[in-house]
Parts: sequence; C-alpha cells; structure tokens
Amino acid sequence: PAPPFRAAPVQSVASGGLLAVTCTDMAALGGSHPETCYGRYAGFPVTRSGYLQELALRILLYHVSVTAGRYGRTVRPVLSVGMAFYCRVFVEVHDDKAGVNDLSLRHGHLFQSAWCPSFHVTPVATNDYAAARDGGTLPGDGGKGRPSNTYRNGRSPRDEPVCGETGAPYRMAGPLWTGPLHDPDAVGRAIACLEAARENGGVGPSGASPLHPLHTANT
Repeated sequence: PAPPFRAAPVQSVASGGLLAVTCTDMAALGGSHPETCYGRYAGFPVTRSGYLQELALRILLYHVSVTAGRYGRTVRPVLSVGMAFYCRVFVEVHDDKAGVNDLSLRHGHLFQSAWCPSFHVTPVATNDYAAARDGGTLPGDGGKGRPSNTYRNGRSPRDEPVCGETGAPYRMAGPLWTGPLHDPDAVGRAIACLEAARENGGVGPSGASPLHPLHTANT
C-alpha cells in the first residue's frame, strides 16, 4: 500500500511533474476490509458495490490530494486505472496554495441505497463563486451580481432522507475524490500511440487497447 510512503514523493516532485501511485491492496480499497481501508487511506468504501474499482480510485485520489494539500500543492489526475488486484493513478503535482482552498469542493461523500443500486454523491463543501467560475458563467463586470465566494458545508441528499426508489436507508462512504479521473486528451493520445504500435506489430498478443474504455470516462 502507498500510505507509508506518500509524503516524500508528493513533496519532492517538481511543480508540474508527474507522480505515479500504485496500490496493490484492492481487498482493502475495494471494500472487503473497510476498516483497513479507513486506517490506511482515511476513506470508508461500500462493501459489495458494483463500482468497487472506481470507488477505490477515488478514495486513493482523495488520500493523495489531501497529502499534497498539506504542503500547499494540488494534484490533477491524468490517468487512473483499476485492474485485477491493484489500482494506479498518474497525477500532475502543482504548487498551488490558492487551489488548496478549493480542495473541499472536489471531495465528497457517497450515499448508497441499502436495497438497490441508486446512490448520490454530495460535496464536502460548496462555493457559488467557484461553481460559476468553473462553469464559465461568472459575470465579467467584477461588481454586483457576482455570486458569493463563501465556502459552505455540503448537504446530505436533498429532499430524500431515504432512497426514493425503495425507501431504504442510505449507507455512507468516503470521503472520496469527486473530480475527473482522467485527462481525455492524454488518454486519446495514448490510444493513438498504441494503435500506431499495433499496426507495426508492437502491441501484445490480444491486439486490443486497454485504454479504450477510459477514453469515454471523462468524470
């Protein structure tokens, strides 16, 4: 597992550099041993979920981003892959003390229905100004009409204290990373390189690109 070694590489990589983190304890991250996952990554998974690999990646990214934030740094996922018994993330690390302030906007909690696949993801915090800025709807006059730049506590699933489909209670998981898992442009370029290699006999015997499913996974 990565936790014992997390601080040194996060601090030592140059700003704008690439950091790769691999964890082979999928049994913990995937929910078979949630108590171990929380002890190592400070995130609690959902047991027997249908999205265990994605949840494992998001808990890992939460852990890496919090570690970076302690040193005034932020991370931007370039590629996140969960396969078999391990998961691996590639992130850019940046010196960005202002970005650390927005970290709570990219973390959240998962509310999974106990009786059906329905779930909600809610942010740890909200900020109307940041939401408008990131959504490209921020007024340009700099005066009246600008949304509040105040960080507020997130909320549980709105108007739905129990599952709207079955009336079941929710199981809560997290905290977890709620931002993008991949850089679509980087994934697209990687696929193009793999396909060019395959045409020249440079890809493995299966002939298939394992990155194709990631090309459409923009969130």
